[in-house]
Amino acid sequence: MKKITLFLLLMPLLAMQCEKNKNDCPDGDRACELAKLPPLTTEGKGTFGCLVNGKAWLPKGSDAVSELISIYYDEEQGYYLDAAYNKDDDASTTLAFNIVQFSLKQKKYDLFTYVKDSTSRGVYTYCWDNRGCNEVKYYTDVNHSGVLNIQFIDSTQQIISGTFDFTAKAENGEIVYVTDGRFDMWFEVQ
Repeated sequence: MKKITLFLLLMPLLAMQCEKNKNDCPDGDRACELAKLPPLTTEGKGTFGCLVNGKAWLPKGSDAVSELISIYYDEEQGYYLDAAYNKDDDASTTLAFNIVQFSLKQKKYDLFTYVKDSTSRGVYTYCWDNRGCNEVKYYTDVNHSGVLNIQFIDSTQQIISGTFDFTAKAENGEIVYVTDGRFDMWFEVQ
């Protein structure tokens, strides 16, 4: 009887440990990391995910900051997508696209930073920030770029879905690899 009681008392702890281990992947287990990402959908489900240096990266909001922003600027023909992961300890990462000359009909965009004029540029970045210090920004450039493929766009229901991959470089020379990206969300028109 004592063994059964002890087992019943330990069962919730064992279940929590199993749940914790389920989210951990052995280093280099790409299939395990990919399984954490949302499925590729085209229904405006509000999903976003990618691998950053081989590890699953999913947005997470906080009380002060929204986790996903998706805006189509009609007059400027631009599209802005921002996904943020905000930890409770104020550390955060952000992944953002700012596409100029965006068309609701074009399906493929090369991801590279370019200067259109002195006040605007297309920027594709991954940024790590820890409590406002140690901020590291990674930008695409001529040697570090990628592609954004629009899988589905519905201007009436304001749904946009796509996939992306890119590499970006920080000023200190460090490179970040963003792969297997996918998103399915609504967009605001401004």
